[in-house]
Amino acid sequence: MPPQARSRRAAASAASASISEAYDLTRRGARLEEKAPKAVKRNREVADEAEVETNGKPGEHCEGAEMKAKQKRQGSQNASPKRRATSKKTTKSKAKATPVLGTSEDPGEEIETAAGDELSGAAKELSTLISQNDVGALESWIAQEEATSPSVGPKTKDKATEALLKRAKKERDLMVKERNRLAKLLHYERAIVASAKLEEHVEEEVGEVEPIYIAGTDEVGVGPLAGPIVACAVILPSPSSIPDSGLRWWKGLDDSKRVHKSKRAEMAQSIKEHALAWSVGIVEAKEVDELNNYQGSIEAMRRAIEGLAIRPDHLLVDARDIPDVRLPPRKEAVASRKKEDEEEIGQTALISGDRLSQSIAAASIIAKVTRDAMMDTIHLSYPEYNFLENKGYGTAHHMKALREIGPCPHHRFSFRPVAEAQAKLEGREVTPPKKRTKKSKADDGPKKDAEGKPLLTTLTNWLTLPWKKGEGDAKDQGQADAAPVVEA
Repeated sequence: MPPQARSRRAAASAASASISEAYDLTRRGARLEEKAPKAVKRNREVADEAEVETNGKPGEHCEGAEMKAKQKRQGSQNASPKRRATSKKTTKSKAKATPVLGTSEDPGEEIETAAGDELSGAAKELSTLISQNDVGALESWIAQEEATSPSVGPKTKDKATEALLKRAKKERDLMVKERNRLAKLLHYERAIVASAKLEEHVEEEVGEVEPIYIAGTDEVGVGPLAGPIVACAVILPSPSSIPDSGLRWWKGLDDSKRVHKSKRAEMAQSIKEHALAWSVGIVEAKEVDELNNYQGSIEAMRRAIEGLAIRPDHLLVDARDIPDVRLPPRKEAVASRKKEDEEEIGQTALISGDRLSQSIAAASIIAKVTRDAMMDTIHLSYPEYNFLENKGYGTAHHMKALREIGPCPHHRFSFRPVAEAQAKLEGREVTPPKKRTKKSKADDGPKKDAEGKPLLTTLTNWLTLPWKKGEGDAKDQGQADAAPVVEA
């Protein structure tokens, strides 16, 4: 067979093979179109792209690419808000690099950078004002920021400025609330100062008003099984001279049990710095055994008052009276004033006084911090009792150590758990305390007056009570004598 005929035959066979292959592809494409139209469209788009590369003309299915792009745009618009926010956040994070001022070709970028620097400076200034606890300065800053017109720049600066102003106003409101609370804690101090001024605390010869010193006192450590009782007495400045009612000096001042231990030490240091005088009185565990815990607390407060560098004019005491508090007169008193060896100091007992008076609250803070530090030191010598955590109170760990090891020299042996632990260690028994029995009213008999006569208990008996001689007229006395008297 000639070569030309052979080539024609090969071409014909190739053409028939291509036609059959195309026919098979067409049938397969039809089946795929029924089952998976997306895959068929993608195959057609690929074919169209190949045809464009080959012939430079789009194929018949080129509109599929346009439809795909349209569907992609619609899908991005219909996506969930969370997904769109994530994509925006990713885009922002990619374009986070900020050009340096003066190096960017776009002036808008420089303005945005300057706005960011200005806002960061305002945020630092706001943080400084908040840390200073100065309400007046913070209100001035808010007024200045509100009066300043927004600079030319992106909208993000306006939003950031609004956020700063919102934060500043919130902090301002919290400060005002705290200042009002602290002002209420100065109620008793102001009342005492006002009453003292009414009593004319003025030296006639000198013509100057004497300062009125008020000492608040409180104690801690009455109930623990170990450790001392610690009391403190504090003389704060005059209520009128405390800025913002104490907001700048001791923000959060309250009963020591309501102040977190992380803030107590810092607050105690601030109180010591701004107080006119402060003193601590300590009664050790051995003295508590001799006196009892109540008398020990009284003695600790008396020692704290006697240790003050300034003689107080009045005492504010938490929940109790301190009997026989007498101190020598003030050293700086003028010579014209009569001097006695000792003068009794007036005092006022306030129930829950550490929540009603700044002076008592300040004393409770210093007393608590002082005693905690002492118990931490004792813990170094006796770690088995875990005084670092329980501060001498009868926790489960402390009671277990008492039963297994026995007490240490810092325990109060007059307290029953400690006495039982010591008796067990020595191999003896502790006599149980006598139970208190309530006396019936019949056992006491009728109540009697100073002369030994039974008291009258009814209104009728009171009305028929014989009057003393010399009082009232004889007629009334005769009627009273004639009336029967019923004994109680």
